[in-house]
Amino acid sequence: NVQADNAQVDIITQNVPGQNILIITAASGSRGILDSNKPVTVTFTNETQNNVLTVNTKITEANGFFTNNFQVTCTVYVNPALNLNVNVTTQAGKITLDSEKPAVFQSVNLQANAGNVEVNLQNATISGNLSLKTSAGSVYYGLSQASVLGNQTVDLQSNTGEVTMNITQTKTMQGNLQVNADTNVGSVNVGLVIDGAVGAKIVSQTGSLGSIHADVQNFSGDQSPIISDNYPAASNIEINSQTNLGNSAPDRCFGSGC
Repeated sequence: NVQADNAQVDIITQNVPGQNILIITAASGSRGILDSNKPVTVTFTNETQNNVLTVNTKITEANGFFTNNFQVTCTVYVNPALNLNVNVTTQAGKITLDSEKPAVFQSVNLQANAGNVEVNLQNATISGNLSLKTSAGSVYYGLSQASVLGNQTVDLQSNTGEVTMNITQTKTMQGNLQVNADTNVGSVNVGLVIDGAVGAKIVSQTGSLGSIHADVQNFSGDQSPIISDNYPAASNIEINSQTNLGNSAPDRCFGSGC
């Protein structure tokens, strides 16, 4: 769990010898002569109960400290052998989750008030729901060759900014995945590669000035909904995309903005 006033937070699944979690925080900028001697406060707590390790990090900025070139970064390295529940909130700052090694995600909740939110999962196991949200910024969700246990949901939401997903899934997932992509002002971009025993359905909803495009192959239909030629299959990905003001790219287009 990471909570920050104004910081970029990067979560990386990586083995660190002798440690399950390693947290590195750095800050740079300029300080006024009358400002606090402790411009940034970082607190850590951890406890283990019933074989569950909980680590909490809070990054608090003193008022009036950085007058320019303000930058605080918090990088968290976590052991990919753990079953992971990831929660990050920032008032201002980018959030990233990068997992290039196989890892099990029981839940992911990333929320920025102002800043981009990006997730890249490769060969991951998803056993719970994922939520990526920002009020002002873009949302990116990348997924490649995942295992999905049961029926899980991914929510991608931006109030002002584009929402992009790039999913490659050619192996059976063991379950089904529902992806909801929503932006009020911005674009929705759907990139989807499926094959074999994985089917997909894409439903689009647009406002008066919105449109949604999907970069897909082996799908039937030019109007929402469009379905893969093998839908329904042993495993399925269902995508519900919605935009009010904006457009989406590339390839197939739905809505008055096309």
